[in-house]
Amino acid sequence: MSSPQPIGGGGDSGQEAIATLVKLMEDHREDIVVIAAGYPGDMQRFVAANPGLASRFTRTLMFQDYLAAELVAIVEHLA
Repeated sequence: MSSPQPIGGGGDSGQEAIATLVKLMEDHREDIVVIAAGYPGDMQRFVAANPGLASRFTRTLMFQDYLAAELVAIVEHLA
């Protein structure tokens, strides 16, 4: 099984998708909210993939990882 390509790397489709997103965010800045979520390193690479992204994502929220006991409690609740 091959590992996934980083956003904006490898092929043109990632860059094209990012350029489309940037244009959408520019053209509809008063009408749209875009939330991008991922691991910190992945998000840094995503924002670095296009110079227009950093200025459009102006807020960052970081969530703490779950503790093992919290994960067990979630699974128990779902079971």
